[in-house]
Amino acid sequence: MRARVLVIAKLVLPESEQPRTSATPRSRSQERGHVLEALAVGTTDGLRLAVNVGAMLIVFTAADGDVQRRPRPAREKLLARP
Repeated sequence: MRARVLVIAKLVLPESEQPRTSATPRSRSQERGHVLEALAVGTTDGLRLAVNVGAMLIVFTAADGDVQRRPRPAREKLLARP
């Protein structure tokens, strides 16, 4: 609720001067100077993301298989909605 009020206040009464707490955000791509270094960082980030997605799929598949292997009454209790 407070965030909505803050957004509306910023729209109605925008800031006219530079805030004291503002800073220019820098991404990692701006810190890199060399093209090959940027490619290596991008590849590493992409690989890290792919490994995380793969790990989540393995965990989800294992959890689903665990539910399916349970006896029918236990599975119905586990999957029952309150």
